[in-house]
Amino acid sequence: MFDSFTNLIVTGRDLVGDIAVTVASLPLPVTFATCTRSYGSLEVHTNDAAESSTPSTWHALVPGDVLVAVEGDSDSATWTLDELTSHLQVATLPLTLTFRTPALYLRYLRQHPATTAAAAAATTSSTSMSRAMFPPSKEYKAKHKVIGSPLAANNKGEWHTAHAKLKQNKWLGDFEASVVLKRNHVRILTAALPPHLQCHHWKLLFTTQEHGFNSSVMYHRVHDRGPTVVAIKDSTDQVFGAFTPSSLKHSKKVYGNGRAFVFQHKSVYGWSGLDSNFVYGGPSGSIIWGGGPTGLALCLQLDEARGFTQPCDTFDSPALTHPHQFHCWAVEVWGFEGVKL
Repeated sequence: MFDSFTNLIVTGRDLVGDIAVTVASLPLPVTFATCTRSYGSLEVHTNDAAESSTPSTWHALVPGDVLVAVEGDSDSATWTLDELTSHLQVATLPLTLTFRTPALYLRYLRQHPATTAAAAAATTSSTSMSRAMFPPSKEYKAKHKVIGSPLAANNKGEWHTAHAKLKQNKWLGDFEASVVLKRNHVRILTAALPPHLQCHHWKLLFTTQEHGFNSSVMYHRVHDRGPTVVAIKDSTDQVFGAFTPSSLKHSKKVYGNGRAFVFQHKSVYGWSGLDSNFVYGGPSGSIIWGGGPTGLALCLQLDEARGFTQPCDTFDSPALTHPHQFHCWAVEVWGFEGVKL
């Protein structure tokens, strides 16, 4: 049976697009590629079973299907390929792998907005399931090995792991010159980044302390530099900002994808799935993150060293500062070394 929305075979799949397949022997008939979706680290790259005449549930898998559970354990969705391979070599067969078809899951989210909103309300904004569906941008096609979970860290163990990684690679030292970000900010933001960016050194591309409040200079310095973190400290010492998963530019057209997020102090707000106005240019060289009926998550008018923030549907975020209008004390734009565009 085919689904009219996706033209995919849906036989054996549940309402959200998940299907369970049985591993009776090794090697697996599929190969995997790195996945950047928030609910899984690995996706099907090729499926040799599709060429076989022997009927099996493996036939239904298509490239792009995301591994979301092993034996019903969703924590395994965060495994690397090496971790999955090691587990299969010592596990008792048969066992069950569960895969999710992103297009079918997207259809489910669109058809059940109430369920999506309820799921978002029941979890932190930075890990809402509904933000999982996003179009990949060219910056995310760099071939990097998965190093962990695509989900933002949300417990003490994950924060400690992220901090250990930073300390081991001496990345915290790169931020001694920052007048905006402290070490705790770095730990939190690193844990919220897509996995393959977590292994890159951060590089300061623009700072108002050196380059002034000049949007033309800022756009010039970040041109084609890939994903960035904009960090702002206002005149009342509030720290907030946004992550953009593609090169910053002043464009009236919306760009970026569902990996974008905004943050304030210790809180990260990821895509809610309810609105797709990720990043775009506003009047007078300003840059805007988020949109929708309720307001703009963040509007930065760099030339005038000011901006404003509102509750926003795109990230299901509150206003990032109080009061909502702010005056900038310092603005920094951080990029990532070695990212291929």
